[in-house]
Amino acid sequence: MRAIAIASLILLAGCGDSGAPVSGENIALDPQLLQQKPTATSIAGVDFGKRVEAFGTEPYWLLALEPGKIEFEDFGIKDGVKSEWPAQAPTITGNVATIETRTATGEAVTITLAGESCLEVGEEDNTLPLKATVKIGARTLTGCAGQKLGGAAAADSDNAISSSADNAGI
Repeated sequence: MRAIAIASLILLAGCGDSGAPVSGENIALDPQLLQQKPTATSIAGVDFGKRVEAFGTEPYWLLALEPGKIEFEDFGIKDGVKSEWPAQAPTITGNVATIETRTATGEAVTITLAGESCLEVGEEDNTLPLKATVKIGARTLTGCAGQKLGGAAAADSDNAISSSADNAGI
């Protein structure tokens, strides 16, 4: 009987996963896991694996989301202050995407893109697929978002914000 019990324990010990993390090992710091890019997701036909642009009026602002970075231009301050912030993949819950980051000065930034039709102010024919809300500290900006804005090609990441501003007459 004792021999059967010992044989059973030996067989069970052989079933372990040698590749499994050892107790206390931090798999979150695994370089291979950190190198993995998030799978592109979308809402309302807008693919977050590609450049997404947002804008608002009164005050006028522009935002471009790309994997890894966010470009923001604020025309409510001086002649347009440009900022760049780090970006993570959006958290998508239902039909809402949320991106959280911080400004260079440490102010919290929350970008919320909701899959609701958004009519550009003053442009009856220009409906975009997402409503945008950008919170920077205590300040809240609202507007619209989509894959392409102002005729700028979504793939042209160097001047899409400038093209949007030019098309808006700024």
